[in-house]
Amino acid sequence: MSYMLLLSFTYHRYRKDATIRIYADDHLVDELTLTEDIGWKVVDVTHPPVYRATWIGPHNRCSIIFLPKKNFLFEISEKYLHKKIRIEVENDHNNYTNGYMTKFSYVSINDIILFPKFLSYYKNWLKLKRFFWKGSENKSMWDEPEKTLISHNNMENYYKDIKKGGSFQIDIPLFRKHGIISFGKIRSGKIYIYVWRLVFLWAYKVLNIENEDQRSNRT
Repeated sequence: MSYMLLLSFTYHRYRKDATIRIYADDHLVDELTLTEDIGWKVVDVTHPPVYRATWIGPHNRCSIIFLPKKNFLFEISEKYLHKKIRIEVENDHNNYTNGYMTKFSYVSINDIILFPKFLSYYKNWLKLKRFFWKGSENKSMWDEPEKTLISHNNMENYYKDIKKGGSFQIDIPLFRKHGIISFGKIRSGKIYIYVWRLVFLWAYKVLNIENEDQRSNRT
């Protein structure tokens, strides 16, 4: 089985290009050369096609979200996914002189998502409806549960929304549960799929929605 790794970040270039390398264990997945800035865009999520399915429920959250203008998607064979995903950033570009620095190049991570390739297709999400997170007495359906197979797993540990300059490395451990590989160790008990991830995949334009699925799930 193949997996998709989505990497989303903003970037400010200064003087020279930054380089990002993505590894699955010691296997080089890809190398990116960042030649220009990556800023933000606004995405309207008030009425995306995936919300027309009644099983998701009414949309009562903010109607817009902010995402980087560009994201990067990589397909990785399961045979390379054992211990971790490693992201290496080479970006030592600044105007440091005599102990002072006023300008620098930086990367700010927005999202890192790993998911099975079959969940690139909306029709396959519909087959897993019984696993969707529906909320609990203490949490609504929009709060991400601790036991979920499709998650970014505590992004605050990976420089989320921090303007990180210089060269650095991110190591994200991999775990397997019920035959599915995910970020972060999942606690015992019932496993959920967080449906808000579905909306984000749509917003990132990596979700394949077939016409017949859109028509059959309109309210």
